[in-house]
Amino acid sequence: MNAYEHVERLKRRARRFLAHAHTALRDGDFDIACFCAEQAAQLRLKALFLRMVGYVPRTHDVRELLGDLVSALKALGREELASRMAAFSRDNREVLRRLDEAYTGARYLPHEFDEDDARACVEVAEVLISMLDEIENDAFA
Repeated sequence: MNAYEHVERLKRRARRFLAHAHTALRDGDFDIACFCAEQAAQLRLKALFLRMVGYVPRTHDVRELLGDLVSALKALGREELASRMAAFSRDNREVLRRLDEAYTGARYLPHEFDEDDARACVEVAEVLISMLDEIENDAFA
């Protein structure tokens, strides 16, 4: 599988996880909704990294991936996009923290999410994925 095919595969998986997050939210399975939202955000971030810089970061932390994306955008001279992503990260710090908790909590911690958490996680993942799509379209148009 070449890099382009891998990018597309990661993007497809991100879209499927986002669809699963919406289904879980509708069904009242809030922990799963948060976990799937996190997976969607993480995979879409990794797809953009692979496309932009040629590698997939090893971290699973969405906040760390966002920080690395801001740095990569700055290194590529895309200051406006970097500022926009930094602002998104600041404005959504608490929900992004919950996304990261959903990833680790699903494996190691007895953490439960309520409906408000799940709605916020799905919404932030959806907005983030949309922003990443715009960045990719802008950078590679």
